[in-house]
Amino acid sequence: MIFEDTTTSFTNDFLTDIDMGSLNEVPLQTNSTISEPIQIISTQRGKRKLLLDGYIYRLDRSNDRGIEQWRCSKKSCRGRIHLHNSFLFSSTINRTNVTLVSSHSHASEPAQCEAAIVIDHIRTTAQHNQHESPKDIVHRLLRSVNNETAANLPSITAMQRSIQRRRQQQKSFDSFLINIEHEENLTTNDIQILYRSINDSSLLHINELAYNQILVLTCDNEQSYRNKLANTSIWLCTTFHEIKNDYLQCILIIQVLENNNETLLPLIYALLPSNTNVFYMKLFNELLPLQTPKYILTNFDKILIDSLKNFFHNHTILPDIKICSIFLHYELCKFIQQYKRIIHDMEYKSIKYLLALAYIPQLDVIMAFEALQEIYSSSIEGIYDKFEDLCIGRLRPNGHRSQPLFTTTLWNWTDVVPYFDNLLLINTNIKQWNDMFRTSLLTSSYRSCYKIIRTIQQLYQHQINTKNRKIETNKTNIIIQNYYTNKFRQIIQSYQSLSFEEYLLNLIEYLPI
Repeated sequence: MIFEDTTTSFTNDFLTDIDMGSLNEVPLQTNSTISEPIQIISTQRGKRKLLLDGYIYRLDRSNDRGIEQWRCSKKSCRGRIHLHNSFLFSSTINRTNVTLVSSHSHASEPAQCEAAIVIDHIRTTAQHNQHESPKDIVHRLLRSVNNETAANLPSITAMQRSIQRRRQQQKSFDSFLINIEHEENLTTNDIQILYRSINDSSLLHINELAYNQILVLTCDNEQSYRNKLANTSIWLCTTFHEIKNDYLQCILIIQVLENNNETLLPLIYALLPSNTNVFYMKLFNELLPLQTPKYILTNFDKILIDSLKNFFHNHTILPDIKICSIFLHYELCKFIQQYKRIIHDMEYKSIKYLLALAYIPQLDVIMAFEALQEIYSSSIEGIYDKFEDLCIGRLRPNGHRSQPLFTTTLWNWTDVVPYFDNLLLINTNIKQWNDMFRTSLLTSSYRSCYKIIRTIQQLYQHQINTKNRKIETNKTNIIIQNYYTNKFRQIIQSYQSLSFEEYLLNLIEYLPI
């Protein structure tokens, strides 16, 4: 791939620069005007910073000979040093191991270096002195710094919050290690399921869950939701992993499509401490009825899909598990937004071309993807590689493709389109619900159990009220949806009579997303 070749070339150039430029390097004088030793501290994200003679350096790159190139933390400055025989776990380094490569374009700032040391000491103290309050730690350290250093420190509130975040990260990490240790030998018999009604007021008093407990919020009594699951042909099973909580790692929601597949009815909200096959199988064995649905719609969760397949493996009739195109659209957009905030028209058009592959016969999917890759792969850097890993499989040197994370039968809808009369309406309802749920649960970086449960209760009540209002749907919307659905069906049926380019151009205008 181009990315790999560029990276190799970049590394080779760096090694060559070190060899050729070593004659011009100037060792730092041991009798520097700054008497403090060279120090390496950690940043908030766990990376290293080097403090030397009033300058702050960040690691730029390194090679396999133990030489690290550090650059000034100011972007506009070209100050560089080389660190020889560095020790990753040493906080102080001998000056003989440091070589000056290029000088700085600004004066030294000893006060900022001292402030960086104070902030690093605050983070370290936050972990080791758990009994001391953030306010006491900050006030104690401020009494030992001079006025120049204090002027370069963040506000007192910001430093106190930094201590709280560091302690919360350590607490989450310790909880994660404990759960991993217990889950190694965990069986379905060790897992407990706590049943609660979603309208139960006592739910808000739950502060934490054990590593082997699943909290299940039911929207109806047991007999009622089992009957609805048994008498409905389409289920929607989705998971959310973006929850940052010490005790909850995943939320599983099971819904059904009713009223001629026009409305979503939530039945079960399951709060799981771990996203593993053991927890899913325990949940399915306890909650799901013996009857098999015709279709199960889900998102890109491989563990969930494998668990569903294992659960229905011994059934006489197997359900057809399909990944909604809405979730494929979400994965591709999320990938782009990792690099930039705005998705331009050309990039969005390329995404729609990839989504259109879900409505091409499965035998022609790889051919169509390779054709799109040659034409549009330059419009979005890396997006075709992302889709290839998820849905197609990387091309090997022997000409064969590796196994993708999700096989074509999971995300390709060509074989089931004739059985869905209102696919556009189904996807629209799923998208509205998914956006509402995701936005509500991600309004803050850390969510307590109380806030998560309270948010689920509010969303459920809102969904029920919206469902009752949708009974009197605007006739104009129905006419528009029927028009788009009919056009979409006509294009699908014309696959054999149109060229590949014409088929895609027509299809992306009426995709049911």
